[in-house]
Amino acid sequence: MTQLTDAINQQINNHEHNHMIKDLNTGTWLTGAAVREQRDALATNLRNAGVGAGDIVLISLPNGPDNIIALYATLALHAVAYTVNPAMPVPELATLLHRHHYGALILGPNHAEQSGELAQLADVNLSIQVSDATATTPVFT
Repeated sequence: MTQLTDAINQQINNHEHNHMIKDLNTGTWLTGAAVREQRDALATNLRNAGVGAGDIVLISLPNGPDNIIALYATLALHAVAYTVNPAMPVPELATLLHRHHYGALILGPNHAEQSGELAQLADVNLSIQVSDATATTPVFT
């Protein structure tokens, strides 16, 4: 573990049964236990798809619980979270996809329609569909 992941885990433990993250769009709260469950589920899916330490995970999500869970899951695997503007124009995002090899793409609503094209550009295949709070977030590995 790193100091950052240790600090995140401590906060999750400290808020096990208490409010930890609020979704300002819905007004609902996630407890530490819910954050851990969603982080672990996403991390397991990413790990099962081959994402590991040092891999780059591109995250294109708006601010909110989905983004935080994606960051926590990526960090839990000791992978590198590369966050981009979720409103970035697709041609600009395509340029980024050509610059590096990504272990996974986590795309939000603004890029979901082009997810197949983006996955092809990044040379990744649709591997998993995230459930719960990140149900609308396609993940490509």
